[in-house]
Amino acid sequence: MTTPLPFAWPYLLVFWPVCVWVFIPELRMVRQALVIAPIPVEDRGSLHVLLAGFGAAIMLALLLSLLVPQATFPGDRAVWFFLGLLTLVSGGLLRRHCFRVLGTFFNGAVTIHTGHRIIESGAYRWVRHPAYSAGQLIILGMALSLGNWLSVVVAFVVGFAAYSYRAHVEEQALLAALGAPYARFMAARRRFVPFVG
Repeated sequence: MTTPLPFAWPYLLVFWPVCVWVFIPELRMVRQALVIAPIPVEDRGSLHVLLAGFGAAIMLALLLSLLVPQATFPGDRAVWFFLGLLTLVSGGLLRRHCFRVLGTFFNGAVTIHTGHRIIESGAYRWVRHPAYSAGQLIILGMALSLGNWLSVVVAFVVGFAAYSYRAHVEEQALLAALGAPYARFMAARRRFVPFVG
């Protein structure tokens, strides 16, 4: 059996500290959303769907890389590992950027604040949900690092479904709260990837 590189020496010395760096702010945000503040009605269960989908995507990627080694990418496994690591770090950096740009408007649960306004700076100039794009990059990066094409496909599909539901719920809440200005914002930007979707 071929051990996926995130579990092999010396690659694990790089992979797992990067994962900790990526997930520390995520865990703080989830803790705040689930423990400190009540989940608003406009969230419509999307936080739970997102957490379950994200967790399932990562767990399935890990399991498939261990259980279906015949789906290992061809070529040098180290190339796939570092490509995945770069994607993972990019997702973490983009998430942090979104945290900074949104400031107090960034919440774990879909929340409409008093005085809520549309943010059109930073990555929000290009897409409606760059923080969700970043989450999908994190999932993709972890799956690529495992070097297994089946892990990548399954993790991406599960993660994309969860983030798509979350984006739909958020868009409906913002349309209801902000009306035409948010409709114009939506019309001018793609959901996750500039010029694509």
